[in-house]
Amino acid sequence: MYDTDVCTMIIKLPTAVHEVPFDHLKKVLESALDDTPYDEDTILAQVHMNRDVLVMSSTLVPDMLISLMAVHGSTFTASWYLLIGECAFSKQKSHIVNKLKKYIQGFPNLMVVVMVIIDEVCDYQSPLKNSDTWEFFWNIDKVPSLDEFLALCPNAGKPLSLSAPIKIKGHTWCHINSVDYYIWVRQPVEDPIDLDSTDAEHMAHGVTSTSF
Repeated sequence: MYDTDVCTMIIKLPTAVHEVPFDHLKKVLESALDDTPYDEDTILAQVHMNRDVLVMSSTLVPDMLISLMAVHGSTFTASWYLLIGECAFSKQKSHIVNKLKKYIQGFPNLMVVVMVIIDEVCDYQSPLKNSDTWEFFWNIDKVPSLDEFLALCPNAGKPLSLSAPIKIKGHTWCHINSVDYYIWVRQPVEDPIDLDSTDAEHMAHGVTSTSF
């Protein structure tokens, strides 16, 4: 992401945990679009993951995006964005709120905004240098894939649970406390979405604390 307002470039590598909440939501939304009656010859509706969009003078990459385009024969009009979704870990909440506010400023006709906050029991720490964990991974021949890495877990093969940390070679790599979902909506005739709104008509909050 490059923000020309402050001349700052941010490079982020999404983690597997970061992607999970929207992977499931994507399936639900695609199913809902398939069940919604509309003329597919004149409207193109799509659910996008990590697609870059130009917001005023900045290029941003939302975790989830639903776009609508009018189709006229072989030509398409500019996209109209229906939903924007972002996911972040607990320490990044202020950053994600500011990012969502920028989306709303650039796309005031957004109908739905989704924010997912993954709350960790403790902040991530890398293995200490020369520790048993550090020595093990330093001496292996290649970087393990995610499947190979998880196979080293003592309870490998069992479903992962939010209540238990992912502990491999004596080091806690990830320990999630809960996953909070915040959803804001608006009607077409209403003002742009207000992220400071907490009234039940325009905002809902839910927490996932089971298998993840």
